[in-house]
Amino acid sequence: MRKCNGFELGFCMDDTGFVQNFSVETWLLMFLVAGACVTAMLLMLANQFGREREVHDLRVEVARLREAYRKRLAAGAGEILEVDEAPLEDSTFDTPSRPEELRRAA
Repeated sequence: MRKCNGFELGFCMDDTGFVQNFSVETWLLMFLVAGACVTAMLLMLANQFGREREVHDLRVEVARLREAYRKRLAAGAGEILEVDEAPLEDSTFDTPSRPEELRRAA
């Protein structure tokens, strides 16, 4: 250990060693790179947090919709719903209406 300003340290800023060999521009560049790395990490953490929040919101919405659907099914348990295609009033397409016409078209 070295004594520097009365304290025992592993290195001394007054020493002409490794710490003082860098120029001001080099120190500035190192601090800029370190700052960019920290900023990138914080950005990635913020993005991950945002995605986790969106997934949580979607899960809450799905749970709410499932509960509403379950209540609707329970309320209309004896009721039968029949769903069919709506008739085309003004048909501008030549669509076959019978299975025989479908077979001939193929």
